[in-house]
Amino acid sequence: TSNDISSNKRKALKPGRVSPRLPVPDHIRRPPYVNTRQSPGIASGPEVHDEKGIEKMRASGRLAAQVLEYAGTLVK
Repeated sequence: TSNDISSNKRKALKPGRVSPRLPVPDHIRRPPYVNTRQSPGIASGPEVHDEKGIEKMRASGRLAAQVLEYAGTLVK
């Protein structure tokens, strides 16, 4: 709760360890920003989708909602 944060009853965060880099199989195509110092960035403008793309976004949203609902049942 916010009282816990404001009264500093929580333990301070400590830096974690970075896992070693794992090899990626050769058959997996790498995005263009791999091995560069550039971040992939974000879209420069609005994305326009056709009906098929919109339905796929709706389906993925429904699936995400179901996953979150199920995950909520697992939280103590």
